[in-house]
Amino acid sequence: ILAKMNVSPNAVTILRFLIAAPISWYFFTRGIYIYNVIGLFLYMFLAIFDWVDGELARITGKSSLLGKLIDKTTDNILVLIVLGSLFYAGITSSSNAAWIILVILYYSIYLFSTALWYEFDNVFGLELKQYGDIEKDMNSLSGSLSRTDKCLISLLHVHRNSLTTFCFSVSYLLFLGILVNQLFLSFTFIAIASIFRTIGILYVMYI
Repeated sequence: ILAKMNVSPNAVTILRFLIAAPISWYFFTRGIYIYNVIGLFLYMFLAIFDWVDGELARITGKSSLLGKLIDKTTDNILVLIVLGSLFYAGITSSSNAAWIILVILYYSIYLFSTALWYEFDNVFGLELKQYGDIEKDMNSLSGSLSRTDKCLISLLHVHRNSLTTFCFSVSYLLFLGILVNQLFLSFTFIAIASIFRTIGILYVMYI
């Protein structure tokens, strides 16, 4: 339908961002369980359009580097808005200093790991979409992989199996944390998992 209406993929991306950003901020800064749940399902509904813009670009042949950059940038900003909103709610709704410590810890890890991934991809000439091929390439070279190799590959390609997807994908842990109303525990687990994964990537780069 959008293709027939001559709607551009970039327009879908930007519209999604303009709707999702204020909705996320409004609902996730309340610090109230029902608001978090409503915000979660609205965000999930709007996430459909994250698939739509890419599919629309393929159908219409309007895929471009600018479009990919806009999509990636808006996605990253939305994630930071959601995280920032939930952190803001946690700090303002609790007099406990643990939330502040957790926020500082999480963003320190986030900034470090962002720089690390950029350096990792530059060193090895990789893109995110190629992580899934690493195991196939290693198998073709060695014939079989050790448990250590499989573990390290899982830190790179977290969607390799359901366990690593759950442990290292922020979205799944946040989804669960919001539903069971245990955001502090969810963020704590995310921070610990991020530290573990960062150490693993540093080890890969070292060896």
